[in-house]
Amino acid sequence: MKKRFALVPFSPGLLMAALPVRANELEARFQNTTETTKPYCDWYWVNGDTTADGITRDLKARAGAEIKRIMIGNIECSGPVNIYYSEWHALTRHAGRAGARLSARG
Repeated sequence: MKKRFALVPFSPGLLMAALPVRANELEARFQNTTETTKPYCDWYWVNGDTTADGITRDLKARAGAEIKRIMIGNIECSGPVNIYYSEWHALTRHAGRAGARLSARG
């Protein structure tokens, strides 16, 4: 048995007519995200150049972007704040507390 294929003419005009509605719907969904669709991000502390003030400022900026969760990574940790030392632990706790406080504000 031979298979037959039908060619359907492609109409860019038809596609373009449907796009504005879909774009508006997509924009509305993007503007009003649900908790399950908010983005995650990576946050790298580079070379131990980390301060409590800098952490708070970064988290405030991210709170405005409605980021749901942040994963902290440490790269080349031989600077002023060495990884796993007491100051690093204190800054990591500060990041957790500040992040919780800012996310609770909504």
